[in-house]
Amino acid sequence: MGKIIGQLIEEEVRKQKWVIESFAKTIGCGRNNVYNIFKKSDIDIIQLAKISETLKHNFFEDLVSNPDLLDLKNPTIKKEFENKRALSQFWDVMPKVLEKLGFDTSIVKVVSKDFSENEWPDFGLSDFNVCFTLGEWLIERRKGHKLHINHSSNYSPKGIRVDFWEEPILKNTLIDVKLDYKSEEEWLNTMEFVKDECIPQAFNEVKNWLYSNKW
Repeated sequence: MGKIIGQLIEEEVRKQKWVIESFAKTIGCGRNNVYNIFKKSDIDIIQLAKISETLKHNFFEDLVSNPDLLDLKNPTIKKEFENKRALSQFWDVMPKVLEKLGFDTSIVKVVSKDFSENEWPDFGLSDFNVCFTLGEWLIERRKGHKLHINHSSNYSPKGIRVDFWEEPILKNTLIDVKLDYKSEEEWLNTMEFVKDECIPQAFNEVKNWLYSNKW
């Protein structure tokens, strides 16, 4: 049996010669809790972030390279891990993908006064109506909420899915991409489809609507 995440943390604590009481105080728990952490095969993501900061060691990178460090039989832990892995990959490769495709834009955190945080995508491109929803599609995130906008899914010849959300009155279109783990090539293919097919389609729909309404 391989190591678990708790053992990896303990090794780093011992290596840096931390006094257990001082380490416990720094991460905001009791001495006995530290020993419990050393035995864990799963761990709260926020707590792991605090431990990574304290020890100046990125344990999330260890998890990405060796998923067996966590007990992925726990559905909550598994989902948190998959989202963290996807997000780490996204921030690593997306700037390169955007540059390759000639997107002159930046990635921003989506904030909206019209929706609660759990109803809205996580990130977007600042100069385009393209958003990224972490770990799920926006239609899944908004399940159970009243939908006042039209939803549809588009597929490329390679089977890449991109969702469209259209506001029925002004015909504003939001393009939704699921932010899960993708290789750099997969992200390149996805964003190529977004750029070459989805963005022009959204623009043409607005243009045709304006023409038909003689604006």
